[in-house]
Amino acid sequence: TEFHILSYLIEKSGRACRGREILKAVRGYEAEEYEAREILRVHIQHLRQKMKTKKGDPEHIENVHGVGYMIK
Repeated sequence: TEFHILSYLIEKSGRACRGREILKAVRGYEAEEYEAREILRVHIQHLRQKMKTKKGDPEHIENVHGVGYMIK
């Protein structure tokens, strides 16, 4: 699932994606926004940990307040 989330964000690079949109694309089902937010929060946290090479590195996946996530 994390690979699919990352692939989707890369495909939509430069654009903020809503949680529901991401889950629909990678898992194929509709989720309530609060449910999508919680599911993605965990997966995004894992992706950020895996992508970070050293302490102080910038985040590659940005949280866009009130919208969702985007990749820089």
